[in-house]
Amino acid sequence: MNERRRTLQLAVAGAALLGLGSAHAFTAEQAAAGRANFAANCEMCHGENLQLLPTAHLAGPEFMGRWQGRSTAELLSQLEATMPPEGPGSLPESLYVDVIAYLLESNGIAADEQRLTAAI
Repeated sequence: MNERRRTLQLAVAGAALLGLGSAHAFTAEQAAAGRANFAANCEMCHGENLQLLPTAHLAGPEFMGRWQGRSTAELLSQLEATMPPEGPGSLPESLYVDVIAYLLESNGIAADEQRLTAAI
């Protein structure tokens, strides 16, 4: 995919992600930790580009279409209830929260000074 198209997709996705609710603040440190946690726990199924599984894209229009208008708390509940497939809910809650920060960043939302918490 060319860089211009990817930038446009991220901009559209970022604008749509605002529909996840106003509580989508996260720090750059959380997103970096989430990226590392994703690589260790999720990338083997979802792929480095977050789009390996055709029914579980985590970046781009497919992800946005599924989560637009829903809260990050709903996303946290979904992740804890279903991931990882071999042991849903088996990871520390902070790891799920950091992965959500990484997903937000991957969909064009900018980090800020406020931490994303489980009480989102």
